[in-house]
Amino acid sequence: MVLMDERPEVVLVQGDTNTVLAGALAASKLHIKVGQVEAGLRSYDRSMPEEINRVVADHISDYLFAPTENSRENLRKEGIAEEKIHVTGNTIVDSVYQNLEIARRKVNVLEDLGLAPKEYFLVTAHRQENVDSRERLGEIIKGLELVSREFSLPVVFPVHPRTRKMAAEFGFEFDGIRAIEPLEESVRRWDCWAENYSDPGKLVQAKRNGKRIACRLPARLTDKPLVSRLRLTSPA
Repeated sequence: MVLMDERPEVVLVQGDTNTVLAGALAASKLHIKVGQVEAGLRSYDRSMPEEINRVVADHISDYLFAPTENSRENLRKEGIAEEKIHVTGNTIVDSVYQNLEIARRKVNVLEDLGLAPKEYFLVTAHRQENVDSRERLGEIIKGLELVSREFSLPVVFPVHPRTRKMAAEFGFEFDGIRAIEPLEESVRRWDCWAENYSDPGKLVQAKRNGKRIACRLPARLTDKPLVSRLRLTSPA
């Protein structure tokens, strides 16, 4: 096992996936200090597997790198010692600013898809609570169809494999929605939409947070409350 062979002083984990929890648990069991990046994010919905992962990983970590003051306060309320908490900002937002100009030079997704800046809606949806429910996924698809008709703008939906699988199982069609294959990740394509509709995936929400782009969240709760609270709008 890598941890037993290498015996690192600290293991860094980031996020709320099962692998984050596994890494944090393995290191903790071997008495290796754990640092959790993005600590303190909470939806307060224990039906979400990601929420369990967040809470457990945070509470077995020795260094908690919180992206915001709100995240710090969440950790303090749960009894985590102040000296363990460090507000460091959001690494995803940092990466957007670092790579934005590179992406602009190398990628032109709008041209590839025949879209005009700020003349389309971009959609993402992959969270279990949204796409594994026939009722919720059906409502999301129907709502997107109505948005496209109401505004006479294309709705572009890079469909996550999980979402496509469940839509097929439920017998749903993407009528009036431009459903495309997932695109290779590029900050350029987040740069100039009319508005965005997304379930609370970390990457896209953090990018909007940093770039101040309008966002609507089709979820009961989000671990990124700053996004919904600010009601961000696209820059002129």
